[in-house]
Amino acid sequence: ESADHVERQLLEEAILSLGSGAGDVLAKGLQHPSREVRTSVAKVLPLSGVRLDASVLLPPLQELSQSDQAEARYAAARALTMLALLQVTPVDMDGVRRLAQDSEPMVAFGILSGCDPAPSLGAFPAFESFREPMPAGADLPPPAPQAWVLLADLMEHPSAEVRAMAAARHWQLAHDAGRVLPVFTNVLQEPRVIWMAASGLRAMGPAAEPAIPALLEAVPREPVHRPDRTPATSAMALAAIGPAALPGLRQLLDHPELNVRLSAAHALRQFGPAAADAVPGLIRLLEEPSDEAKTLAGDTLGIIGPAARRALPRLETLEQHSRGYPQAAAAEAIRRIRQPPPAPMSAEPGPPLSPAG
Repeated sequence: ESADHVERQLLEEAILSLGSGAGDVLAKGLQHPSREVRTSVAKVLPLSGVRLDASVLLPPLQELSQSDQAEARYAAARALTMLALLQVTPVDMDGVRRLAQDSEPMVAFGILSGCDPAPSLGAFPAFESFREPMPAGADLPPPAPQAWVLLADLMEHPSAEVRAMAAARHWQLAHDAGRVLPVFTNVLQEPRVIWMAASGLRAMGPAAEPAIPALLEAVPREPVHRPDRTPATSAMALAAIGPAALPGLRQLLDHPELNVRLSAAHALRQFGPAAADAVPGLIRLLEEPSDEAKTLAGDTLGIIGPAARRALPRLETLEQHSRGYPQAAAAEAIRRIRQPPPAPMSAEPGPPLSPAG
């Protein structure tokens, strides 16, 4: 399987290297008996710039979009979308819109990837761009005008995953908070995909402030396996929004579920001394029997620094009567809390420098 993947990658690169002379190879490849070869051809077809007759192009791509293999469906949908947007070959945009509205998620993801104004050869670029959101102001070429229509269709797709990814891509391209916030807050209602909506909101930073109530409500419902190591994405989205989310995060430290309190503590670490009002809740977290809770609370108090001075008695007790990570976290927190603030820089000029030599 590994060798086959490498061979297909080499095939795709070889076809692209032919440039405008790849027409015959592409036409034959679309008719190849191997579904894997047809999938590879579908991936490179829109990037080649070769114009093929619709009668040669459309039937095999439409058939591939109905395949029982996910990568094949994705590649075919992406190719149809890119060809329609780039107008390299006569592909009916209305047909692509119908495909976007009625498709299962993998086809929708392919269409979403086809809307990318900077396409690449990657197998699943839509997923990669979602995991690594483009920062605001990223230097991207403008998408084709019809891409906005497809993105609007996908933001109303039956699948919550598709809606979240379409909204994330829309934000990357347009930074229109009013357009995407309703989509993200709606997706937050579905526990299985809270992380996807929260990831999109996290990428928005302070622009996602109107979503604070929905995110606070989502934190207890988001499935999280080890919140001491990987906190709820919804909690980290609140941290990315900034100071406006601090009151809500402090309240989460009083939640009856330990997992929620741990996620809140993780998020509060991002604020440093500005999270000083959360110190009482973090002191209570030190009292938990869990070593993970003690360690995380100690780490967070240390990050807050001298403003967490009221936690010193409990931290000193923890340092004396525990071992391992909790003891180390308590000792480091004590050191950081007792650390004197840096001396202010003098406004008076220093002595003149001696001449060289």
